Amino acid sequence: MDIYKEVTDSIVKCLEKGVKPWCPAHFPQGLEAPNNPISGTRYKGINYFLLSSVAMGKGYPTSRWATKKQIEAKGGAVKVNQKPSFIVKYLQYPVKDRKDEFYLVPKSFDVYNLAQTKGLKDLKVVTRVESALKVKAPKIDRFLKNVKAEVKHSKHCATPCYRIKDDRIEMPLKTHFTTKESYYSVLLHEHVHWTGSAKRLKRARHKKFGDEIYAFEELIADLGAAFMGAELDLVVDIPNHASYLDSWLSCLRADKKAIFKAARGARKACEYMKKKQPKSRKKIG
Repeated sequence: MDIYKEVTDSIVKCLEKGVKPWCPAHFPQGLEAPNNPISGTRYKGINYFLLSSVAMGKGYPTSRWATKKQIEAKGGAVKVNQKPSFIVKYLQYPVKDRKDEFYLVPKSFDVYNLAQTKGLKDLKVVTRVESALKVKAPKIDRFLKNVKAEVKHSKHCATPCYRIKDDRIEMPLKTHFTTKESYYSVLLHEHVHWTGSAKRLKRARHKKFGDEIYAFEELIADLGAAFMGAELDLVVDIPNHASYLDSWLSCLRADKKAIFKAARGARKACEYMKKKQPKSRKKIG
């Protein structure tokens, strides 16, 4: 199996429908973020939107997953003729004749949606989010304050942005946004852009709106906001832009590893912001 192609194809199908599988606001009503109720794992990175896209694409009423071994250990069983989905883990191998150097190889592991199982008496096949998350504004404000990016709010700002030249995030007033979710989602998105500065993570700079690097950077920022939002208990809600969706589709179709690269960039951005937190707060959730 070509893992890169399988993952990319799954995500492309969602984007073609105008759905971002990493954005909780796009999940069907009641569908929670992907998790394993047996191990307690909250799926992140590639696996977060890989399993989300599968759950949405196949119409599963839940986004809870487990391995066959875990299911059977709990006294359950996989129903007849059920095909597994998969998650991706990177295995580390030493580079020959190079001390302390390693290379990573992606490997797939089969998992089943709980809707494909029977006999799990101790586990509920949750079809609705058990408790609606409320925006924890003080928690998010504290996190972003520790990041220490310069943020300027102005009634004259109509479009949120990160200005590379000034190294500053510019935002409309909070009243410009219809919900707290959308305000904080956009603010996180711009903070991810901020991490890419030459002063920080040194990501490639775009030359103009719409070019390939610009589109890729927007994908990193979108994913980063979703990843960080998951840790801050924020239901990320960033509006779709048709031009971005089209550019992302072109990018993914041209390079089957693009989504992995973007996810890696997004994760690095999140880790950078988390390292800015006091030691007692590095575990955000």
